[in-house]
Amino acid sequence: MIFWFAVDGQDAISKITSDKVNIVISDIKMPQVDVTTLLKTIKEKSPEIEVIIMTTCNYR
Repeated sequence: MIFWFAVDGQDAISKITSDKVNIVISDIKMPQVDVTTLLKTIKEKSPEIEVIIMTTCNYR
């Protein structure tokens, strides 16, 4: 099992396009690239990648 950590959305896109990825777990809020753009890019380049989007933000 191999895993890596991306510091922002742009870093995640770079890693997805250069490495074999099976699953992405992403926060809904991140710098550089929003989660919608990240998800769209993942599904365009590698639709087989499973994606889990979550957050720890408190939206009260």
